[in-house]
Amino acid sequence: MDALQHALISHCSKQEDFVTDHTSLVDGVFRLFISNGNTPMTAVEISNKIHRPADTIIKTLAGMKVYKGIRPYQ
Repeated sequence: MDALQHALISHCSKQEDFVTDHTSLVDGVFRLFISNGNTPMTAVEISNKIHRPADTIIKTLAGMKVYKGIRPYQ
């Protein structure tokens, strides 16, 4: 783990404003994956962390458009 990822996991992700109601869905998921070591997660797990509906997460990220390199796990 490099210093940037360590700072994201140990400090940034613990800040109250790391993911807020005003953070876009894609940015929230991106921040979650970075702070979680890019570990695959289900839509329900993501939903619990970023407080967005799981079906909206699936519809957004499972479509043809790739956001910030986020793709469904194969």
